[in-house]
Amino acid sequence: MTRRERDPLVVGRVIGDVLDSFTKSINLTISYNDREVNNACKVMVDPDAPSPSDPNLREYLHW
Repeated sequence: MTRRERDPLVVGRVIGDVLDSFTKSINLTISYNDREVNNACKVMVDPDAPSPSDPNLREYLHW
């Protein structure tokens, strides 16, 4: 399995479903009130909400 296939955004179908595939060119750090946001740690997009067969809430802000 390649590194790209293990990427949580690929596994969770955020890349490929919500976003087009892309090549990362810079590192990005996001934080809110001194809490860092990392891939797969705080879900902003849930590609299978409420369910994989009906993902009509996938771009709803869940937190």
